[in-house]
Amino acid sequence: MPQTAKGTIHTPSPGHLTATFKVDGALYVFTATYTAEPPLPAFAIPEALLTFDGIAELTNEHDYKGTLSAAAALVLGNGPAIAGPLVPPLDPPVKISGRGVWGMSVEEVRGSVEMCDAAS
Repeated sequence: MPQTAKGTIHTPSPGHLTATFKVDGALYVFTATYTAEPPLPAFAIPEALLTFDGIAELTNEHDYKGTLSAAAALVLGNGPAIAGPLVPPLDPPVKISGRGVWGMSVEEVRGSVEMCDAAS
């Protein structure tokens, strides 16, 4: 049964994005590079939703691809998907692809990210 986790995505520098989600008390961070055509301005997804089938999917290095417009829709090569409203919205839509690696921290995080179940 799919699980979901709330989080955020931001672009710390051109061609790089960081996605952060809290899952079962641990902080999972997907740090990635991207290419986009046309090139992208800085963007954020302050209300990102990660959908995945199990913690094992949130490890290692993976390719991903997707589309950015008023919302983001990204799919990792091993199955997880990330979606949410884009700030600022892009028009026309932009195709994005890249490669990233998952990392995990057990530090308690307060505030911006939390776990939710798939029924929400």
